[in-house]
Amino acid sequence: MFNRALNASGLMRVFNIYFFWQHPFVTSENGTVINGDIPAFLSNDLVVGAGLFQSGFFPIMMFGLPAAALAIIKCAHPDQRKKVMALLLGAASVSFLTGITEPLEFSFIYAAPILFFVHIVLSGIIAAITVGLGIRIGFGFSAGFIDYVLSFYQSMKIAKITWESGIAQVLANPAWILPIGILSGGAYYFSFNYLIKKFNYQTLGREQTVSEIENLDNSLPLSSYQLLARKILDILGKDNIISVGNCVTRVRIVVKNVDAGKIEQLNKVRFEVRGIANNKLNPKMVSDKDLQLIVSNDAQFIVDELEKLLQASKELLATNF
Repeated sequence: MFNRALNASGLMRVFNIYFFWQHPFVTSENGTVINGDIPAFLSNDLVVGAGLFQSGFFPIMMFGLPAAALAIIKCAHPDQRKKVMALLLGAASVSFLTGITEPLEFSFIYAAPILFFVHIVLSGIIAAITVGLGIRIGFGFSAGFIDYVLSFYQSMKIAKITWESGIAQVLANPAWILPIGILSGGAYYFSFNYLIKKFNYQTLGREQTVSEIENLDNSLPLSSYQLLARKILDILGKDNIISVGNCVTRVRIVVKNVDAGKIEQLNKVRFEVRGIANNKLNPKMVSDKDLQLIVSNDAQFIVDELEKLLQASKELLATNF
């Protein structure tokens, strides 16, 4: 639990030093002391109990966090789900295969800290079950599927010298990681899914809509980008816009004419971006025709929605004509 809690700051590396690299283990053959759980597990001499501080990570990294990613995808708004899926499925695959979890964890640590707390608690429970069964398996890099496969045979050998009774050896079989992992995945998925919906956490794809921007079509949920694009067009007028574009942080709009009243209206528009509420558009006239709206790194997404609305307007005009 301390390892996962410190992950947000990177200090788990300091915490891990003793357990992974300094804790003494004794070899079964000649009584040589090997310092650290990782060197002990990877040693050519079998070490009783080696893998003690590593086994609990496998169900979490291979199944738990990928299942949390699926819950976040499931809870995303329908129009945002494909984008969230494109981002999180890759991160979930990396976690499953290699045990690199930061891309997944940082997708919800700050957006919904309670989910991070649940992750910490579940990690402790799952690790307690895994280690309590007597499973001793380790890794050279991290607790992903690749290390699981590479370490499986060594784990079986360590189980035979660590546990004398047949029942204990059966329970210590590293194959139990898979059913434990499936149960872990279920615990993560259902707890994350419930909490996200219950408290309306702003995880990926669940940006809040802006009450100040009127939803013109109540039959479908609109993202904050769509709402903001509609508000901009409502103020400037579709026929008044010649072209739209963007740089990293600015929406660039070439207009036929813009008066001070429209600038003032744009300056009052608030919008949601990256989970931060009440951001204001910051309009700047570069010239008589060039208007720039200073937003954030989301400028591209806003322009995408503006272009869709402008294109739809042109198609409607052509149809009516």
